[in-house]
Amino acid sequence: MKSTIQDLIKQSDHEAIQDILMTQTELSKTDIHQLIGFAEYNTQNNIVSILQEAEKGLMQDKSTSTYIEYSQKDLQQNKNGVATKLGLHKRSVTPTTLEKIIFDDSEEDLFYKEIYTHKDNSVTRFAFNEQLLPYEKFTDSKKLDSWKSSTKSVAAIKINADRIKLHELESDLLAKAIGYLEYSQQKTVIIDIFARDQGKIKDDSGLVELHSVVLFKSNAKIYVIDPSNFSFSCHLSNFNADLIITKYSTDKLYEPPSGKSEIGKKLVDKYKSITGSSSDQYRDCIDIAVKIAFSINTKLDIDLDNITKLDAIQEISNQQEINLNLPFSSNVAGRIKQATDNDVRKLTNKLLVNIDKQIKSISVYQDLEELILTQSYKTFDSLYYKPDDYKKGISDLLKLSCSNEKIFDEYKNKINTELCGEVQSYIEGE
Repeated sequence: MKSTIQDLIKQSDHEAIQDILMTQTELSKTDIHQLIGFAEYNTQNNIVSILQEAEKGLMQDKSTSTYIEYSQKDLQQNKNGVATKLGLHKRSVTPTTLEKIIFDDSEEDLFYKEIYTHKDNSVTRFAFNEQLLPYEKFTDSKKLDSWKSSTKSVAAIKINADRIKLHELESDLLAKAIGYLEYSQQKTVIIDIFARDQGKIKDDSGLVELHSVVLFKSNAKIYVIDPSNFSFSCHLSNFNADLIITKYSTDKLYEPPSGKSEIGKKLVDKYKSITGSSSDQYRDCIDIAVKIAFSINTKLDIDLDNITKLDAIQEISNQQEINLNLPFSSNVAGRIKQATDNDVRKLTNKLLVNIDKQIKSISVYQDLEELILTQSYKTFDSLYYKPDDYKKGISDLLKLSCSNEKIFDEYKNKINTELCGEVQSYIEGE
């Protein structure tokens, strides 16, 4: 039934579609959502309106409605084991940020939605039910030949991306997310895609490895913002190059340490995972995507070419190549930098920028540099706070900033006093 309507959408046959919708009993809300996205993709606005009316009718018809919603309380209590099945206990995002989860028909839906909220901010994640994606069904996915590895060339990255063909399931979910962006009037959504290595879908312990990115709608275009590395998702423009704008770049906004690194090995030994919810673990791509979406929901437009200069990205990034005033490397988790609360992020970033400037200015005084660096890195190494303790984290950074200034001022006063004394002795000796 769905494929028949898709063919009619391509033919712009809205009358035939209306006839089918008036008599059909097979289509679910998920099907309607996907068809809306497909119609958007084919710029069939009249048909979009028809499908939206059909969706409203389907939602009002209680005899066919199988809408299932799990509230925050349900998830915290692990009702029906849903939280465990979806792996929520492995996530790094604050549990109170995930307001609810919605299945269109049942907990066995391949697609479902997660609604994240904070104060008056909200973003929806269009997610794959990962447990229903055994990797054995995707073994035909192969690495692409003549892959241009380790390149920062825009042309080379685009050549790689253009060769990647989206899986049908990815296209369906993408169409659904785009349709939602169109009729919900929301600025952003988060969407899952399949993680790839040289075009090959990746295996995550027997399941398809997923990656989440932000879609931002502005001026009839959809911009893709990757919370990790832009090269992971620039192939999404293959869905519709006139609609979806991606960034052909290896710029990294956020990256946890490698499992081969010293800090990575310690976290794996301690938690079995580098990412997670503990104060010394790193955030996952879903978490970072949520924070980016919250930060840009109020933006009217973005410049994807200069996205890394955006204040919100500077605040969130743990990469010194992106935030030139970040005084510590990605070997420090520093989760407070990616706090959900905008005020916490902004104040943290301002303090870190100030401390970085202090360190750089003090570096010319070698006998003072070691003291300041030791004091600063001692504070950075203890930046492991739970959300309830973020005020203490900001307070600790403020104390460090003030202490650095005091030490520097005392040092300069001492140098100036000694110099003035020497000069005065010389003058009086004359």
